Amino acid sequence: MIFWLSVTSGANLPETFLDLLSFDKIAHAIAYGVQAALYYFAFYKSKGYITKPSMFFISIAVGLYGIIMEIIQYCFFPGRYFEELDILANIMGIAIAHMIFKQLLNKTTAA
Repeated sequence: MIFWLSVTSGANLPETFLDLLSFDKIAHAIAYGVQAALYYFAFYKSKGYITKPSMFFISIAVGLYGIIMEIIQYCFFPGRYFEELDILANIMGIAIAHMIFKQLLNKTTAA
């Protein structure tokens, strides 16, 4: 789903840091946060536990996927652009998912 959304046509608008509150950037944060959370959950369910290094690796991998998608859409898809704020929004979504998952994991292991 993320790949398809990344390569479909979109408009390139001038970016400011206020754009981090735009629908596009919030959608980026949600999409990459959900992707990271699904990987955390899948890893946790397959092993019965998840380590801090595993969560860190997953976060880095999902973040790199976001960067690679920005490069791919810039290089290969007309009408798509490389946007640094998209990458920042992706990272913010991953970080939020990381924090939420850790909190949920702490609550389930403490119970």
